[in-house]
Amino acid sequence: MLVFYRYLLEIFFFTSIDIGLYFGILCAIPSILYQITSYVIPGLTVREKNFFVLITVSSISLFLLGTIFSFNVLSPYALKFFLDYSENSVEATISIKQYFEFFVELIFVSGIAFQLPIFQLIFVKSKILSLESMKSQWRVVFLLILIISSIITPTTDPLTLLLISFPLFFLYIFGILLVKYIN
Repeated sequence: MLVFYRYLLEIFFFTSIDIGLYFGILCAIPSILYQITSYVIPGLTVREKNFFVLITVSSISLFLLGTIFSFNVLSPYALKFFLDYSENSVEATISIKQYFEFFVELIFVSGIAFQLPIFQLIFVKSKILSLESMKSQWRVVFLLILIISSIITPTTDPLTLLLISFPLFFLYIFGILLVKYIN
């Protein structure tokens, strides 16, 4: 059972303002993206426009996929782990601010992490990486994904680590296939 506590009355007020601010930013993002696109598109060639549209649509889709994954799979499990961790010794209580910040941070980080194929595509197009180096260095990248996942994992249990790292493994492989398809 989740119990919220109030130690300061103004915390609920400021948390409500935070929720409103984040919701306002979320609602403004389509307009901001439209303004940026309207500014950038006229100066691009047809080939660059197609690539820009591909990157934009893919990035939005992957970010939404990451947030849905985090909200439906990762966040509930991590929160349950935290609340059940010391169940027999202390009563787990959480403030509404901590609860909100936990979900927002985890969902945002997951959305950014799901941008991995976009970064791969941009790095290959910029000639920073090559398709061959991504293929040959996959073991090193998988180890780095495990290390980074262990750092950003909100809990210490291995299941949450795997819940974060497995999608990133698949996204890395998807990125290689995407780069191969586009080249």
